Amino acid sequence: MRVRLTLAGIAAGAAFLAGPGAVLVSAPAARAQGMVGRLGAFGAVPGHTARISPRSLEKYCALLGLDEGQTEAARSLHEGYERAFDEAVDEAKRLREEAEKKAREANDWIPYMRDSPGVMRAAADKVRAVETGFFDDLRALLTPEQEEKWNSLERLRRRETGLRIGFYSGASVDLALVLERSRAPMTPEVRAALGAWEEEIDGRILAIESVAQRLEDEVTRDGVMAQMGRELDHLDKIGDVARTMRDVNRRHARAIADALPEEQRSAFEGIVRQRTHPRVWAKSETDQMLESAAKLPDLDERQRQDLEALVAQHAQRAAALKDAHARAIDAAEEAANGTLRLELMSRSDERIRKLRDEVRAARRARRDLDRESLERLGGVLTQAQVEKLPKPARRDDEGFSGPFYIQPLDDE
Repeated sequence: MRVRLTLAGIAAGAAFLAGPGAVLVSAPAARAQGMVGRLGAFGAVPGHTARISPRSLEKYCALLGLDEGQTEAARSLHEGYERAFDEAVDEAKRLREEAEKKAREANDWIPYMRDSPGVMRAAADKVRAVETGFFDDLRALLTPEQEEKWNSLERLRRRETGLRIGFYSGASVDLALVLERSRAPMTPEVRAALGAWEEEIDGRILAIESVAQRLEDEVTRDGVMAQMGRELDHLDKIGDVARTMRDVNRRHARAIADALPEEQRSAFEGIVRQRTHPRVWAKSETDQMLESAAKLPDLDERQRQDLEALVAQHAQRAAALKDAHARAIDAAEEAANGTLRLELMSRSDERIRKLRDEVRAARRARRDLDRESLERLGGVLTQAQVEKLPKPARRDDEGFSGPFYIQPLDDE
């Protein structure tokens, strides 16, 4: 299998991004350090989006129809792959840390900015070579009949890497994984609708890989400093393709939902909605507290009635505020042409700044409701009951990190 460019390649190709979009600084040192830290956090460094997990391996074996002996051989190949992968990533990390140390000691980040794209490109190439070797070895295990399924495996792998990071809300939603999570039956109608999506989204993934590859080549050839001032043009190219990915997902999600039995449709649509706007639809701490309170065994009848009313009122108001928040995000992304340009343009374009302020206002409105409902909950429960409530898990704006949407690895 020819491993083209995962979104890790954008890290090498977009080394100029994080400086201007991170904090209000302009020094090359801050730009370079911000780039490494932010892209590292996003998982967009060589290897972070490309690792083939044991769960992915099991999917490959099932898709190809491997027998028991072939499956055991594939697992042995994967063990060797993981060792080689870790070595390649460790080497990339070592080279980056050495370059950063040299720049800090010399207090001169210009050579780092000049040389880092080439260093990252070489490191990414090593990771890709490890993956290519694994897939070549896996393919050698196949019978002629199994070989006919190889194109399907290649598409699956491209979705695993190409839908890991999104640049528009909803662009990186894997509808096959959503169907799996919703436990919907794979009827002929659903299979046909899913197959149509798989074919079209694969073309969009190849398109954004091509754009990212050209960007990576340009930055590696000309250096980071040569890209200063051209950020928005580069990001427009990524945003244009990412918008089509979002639109493909929207259209095919509706088609798949229409093909589902009514009892599974709402579950499917709910997961799509949550993965399209994870920071909007993830349960807040107040949501979790209300759920826990409703399960307390020592509620009296008056408390139970008051709590049921509170939960219903909170859910109704929260749903309206979440819808408004999602619409504000979509409007801001549409105006800026994606999350990457939104990150940069909100500091220089008044119209984009206002749209981003509307996003923040919508988020504040939801948090105000959470505080209000939490105060009302305290009025319903006794102090002893409040103390029994489990501490809610922190949301931490799940699934969103700065200018990227990150889908969970392995559908975690």
